[in-house]
Amino acid sequence: EAAYAGLIKSLEHRNLNSIIEIGCGVGYIAAELKHNYPNATVWGFDISEKSIECARDLFADKGVHYIQADTLDALNCPENLSFDLMIMMDVYEHIPKSERPAVHHW
Repeated sequence: EAAYAGLIKSLEHRNLNSIIEIGCGVGYIAAELKHNYPNATVWGFDISEKSIECARDLFADKGVHYIQADTLDALNCPENLSFDLMIMMDVYEHIPKSERPAVHHW
């Protein structure tokens, strides 16, 4: 919770229209981001199908788009897709160093 509180404090007074959380797990942070930025489109993305199912069950009424896929490329996102905020809470260190440049692309 302290990391999330620090994140929200650092984002004060920012206009965020599109947010993606990579490695959203069961969806808590993405749901909280939607709560703090109700006009933003919020996406929660995770490799675990079970986690995404839990996120959808737990936060179905929060208006977050939860998606299961192995990589962002697997989502067939258009090249010009952009986000005002991309967040990874306790995820980056689990990505093999050889695969990190692909994350930086987004």
